[in-house]
Amino acid sequence: MLSESVRAEIKQWMDLYPPGRQRSAILPALYVIQREFGYCRVDAQNELAAMLDLEPAEVGAVVGFYNMFHEEPKGEYHIEVCTNVPCMLRGANQCMHPSWPADRRRQVCARPHGMFRFVRHGANGGSNRTKEWPDPLL
Repeated sequence: MLSESVRAEIKQWMDLYPPGRQRSAILPALYVIQREFGYCRVDAQNELAAMLDLEPAEVGAVVGFYNMFHEEPKGEYHIEVCTNVPCMLRGANQCMHPSWPADRRRQVCARPHGMFRFVRHGANGGSNRTKEWPDPLL
């Protein structure tokens, strides 16, 4: 499923690492795949696993761990809202849609036309040092 140009670019990334350490190219390779398809398709993950001599579950675990990789198609506009306490204290809740359930840490809300995809997420830290949230009514 991967085109020859995508395979060649992934191979270039693999060549940057010493022999036996090519698996370290997994993150840039996943970026290449996501740029090509818009998300990290399972069949592309499986091909990458074969290229890197990994189990498909290992590649899938990396995709699932990092929130910058998408496991399904996303909308033209991808909007993430931090739900940690510092973000909420700075007004993040004003950006959230009222129909989102409050009991889930990570909630994806896609619109039927596919233009927007809203995601709740917890930031890794430093949110208390962000600039003021803009007034959503402006």
